[in-house]
Amino acid sequence: MIFQLRRNLLAGLSLALGLAQAPPALPQTPSLNQLTAQQNDLWAQQQAADQRAIAQRNELEALDAKLQTETRLQQMRTQGLGLRIPDPVYSPGLAPAPGGVASLAVDYPSIPDKDLAASRARVLSASRNRR
Repeated sequence: MIFQLRRNLLAGLSLALGLAQAPPALPQTPSLNQLTAQQNDLWAQQQAADQRAIAQRNELEALDAKLQTETRLQQMRTQGLGLRIPDPVYSPGLAPAPGGVASLAVDYPSIPDKDLAASRARVLSASRNRR
């Protein structure tokens, strides 16, 4: 009887131990490599976020510049609607230029052809007489 009681007690105890839940494990402290990897991942995520922010800021500034340009062009167009370019005035002092635009007639100094030919001959002879 004692053996039977002992055997039942041991069977119940082993059954109780087998069914009992294990206590939760202590939290494991991450190793230095895991911490470094996590830090590197966070740094890479921050860098990617910074790059996205810079790209968005650049795009916003470009759109703002385009809007300002369009606004100024529209202002210039509306201001210029009432303007009319006057017709050119032709007077005796103006002579038509080769392009059809009037320019002031200017008397430029001129050298007679015989004086130019004599000067050229002197330059050529001086260049031949090298000492």
